Amino acid sequence: MAEFLSDAWLDRYAELGAELPEIPDVDASISYEVAGAPAGKVRYHEVISAGRVVEVNPGKLAGAEIAVTWKYPEAVAWLQGKDPEASFMEGRTKVEGDYPRWLLGLRPLRTSDAWKAMLAALAAESET
Repeated sequence: MAEFLSDAWLDRYAELGAELPEIPDVDASISYEVAGAPAGKVRYHEVISAGRVVEVNPGKLAGAEIAVTWKYPEAVAWLQGKDPEASFMEGRTKVEGDYPRWLLGLRPLRTSDAWKAMLAALAAESET
């Protein structure tokens, strides 16, 4: 088991995300900041191309199209399959940059069975 948001967890996320089925025109580069994690503030980024996670690494991504800021409970809720759109609408998730892409453009990925299965696998393998 890997601790949620650790380097080992990010590696596993990248591995599982690369196996997702292709979804044309679902692309984004996203930097995340998670406050209040057990290891303190955690920053990581991902690049999604054609519905697949093609890069996940620690740290901010220069030039990211989207920046998401979560408190740790919101990040855990995302891992457990909760809809991040609801937390955005309720003000618990801060999204800067191309928020329509994050809310609407990535919806085909977030609502896919493959994405939900990937999150379930990551959650089962994670220590939160």
